[in-house]
Amino acid sequence: MSSGTTLPPSYLMRDYILLVSALDGWGEAGTWLLAAQASHWGCLCCVRDREDADALKVLEGLRDELDHLSSFREEEEVALYAYMNGEDMKGEESEDDADGVAVTVIEELNKMAAETFAPPVR
Repeated sequence: MSSGTTLPPSYLMRDYILLVSALDGWGEAGTWLLAAQASHWGCLCCVRDREDADALKVLEGLRDELDHLSSFREEEEVALYAYMNGEDMKGEESEDDADGVAVTVIEELNKMAAETFAPPVR
């Protein structure tokens, strides 16, 4: 076995996705989600340059999983925001207003995470 062997990026993304799914809470899981998204973006650029249809298909499946995890995270953060503010979601504010505020909070959290993101050590 060669000592210089590394896993293909798609395997690393799969590992990151598994970590995100296994961790309990978005503190650490968010870091791994960002790592998976960054890895996906880097791979996508390389694969498009090579015009590799099979690799694009694999990346498309991984993108679907990343999108699913991101939407799940957003739903949890919206619910957490509502809970922390004592909102009943049936209260004075309409759901659209509460969702708009929560999305703004999520965008700010994502921006802060992206600014402070350091890829996990491999």
